[in-house]
Amino acid sequence: FLAMVGFVSLLRGAGGVGPYLRLPMLGALAGGFPVLMSVSISHRFLHDAFPAAAMACTLGLFAIADMKRGAWKKGLVVLLLIAGLWGSWANTALALTYQRIFSWGTPFYLKVEFNRSQAEVDAWVSRRFGLDIENTWTPKPVRKPRS
Repeated sequence: FLAMVGFVSLLRGAGGVGPYLRLPMLGALAGGFPVLMSVSISHRFLHDAFPAAAMACTLGLFAIADMKRGAWKKGLVVLLLIAGLWGSWANTALALTYQRIFSWGTPFYLKVEFNRSQAEVDAWVSRRFGLDIENTWTPKPVRKPRS
């Protein structure tokens, strides 16, 4: 969200800094562009896009802080907080899923425990919010390997 606001403010030349930051932004975008032409995208290539994302997010924060209309500013700040909380939750969920399910070398009993915890959270959410989530995964007893 911040990056979109930053790109729009950069293109509009908001705050008088647009013309000065267009060339560095083009350089940051050019640095991350070759990754898009590769055969596959992996987590290890994400860092190529970070300079452009960081610069755009910084411009977005500057544009929101520089707004003159109070109602728009408050609304954008609330939207920014909600988007930030959701982004933190989504990234944590993806990282845990990748670590426990897809990463090689994870012991099987940890994968089963993770699936069990997912089923427990699903059941809690369905009870709490009155949703009809069908639990298709049946937890089984987990035996830890003997050492």
